[in-house]
Amino acid sequence: MKNQKKTKPLIGNAIIWAAMMIAVGLLTKGNENSQFLIVLMIAGWFATQSLIVGPKALMAAECALFRRLVGRGPKAEG
Repeated sequence: MKNQKKTKPLIGNAIIWAAMMIAVGLLTKGNENSQFLIVLMIAGWFATQSLIVGPKALMAAECALFRRLVGRGPKAEG
């Protein structure tokens, strides 16, 4: 249960930021500053995720994901 309480805000935060990135990308399509704005939004997403979870836990989760993707870590269950 403790993990589930942490997961819900993270998923909600990620969905909101993803929607914002898509909306800004669509609204600034063709604008010369659109790529910079998207990079800035990705940095904002990473910063808020880091504040919610903590930087060490966030980096550990990212490393575990990349290890699973390249096949150098424990396999995901399911």
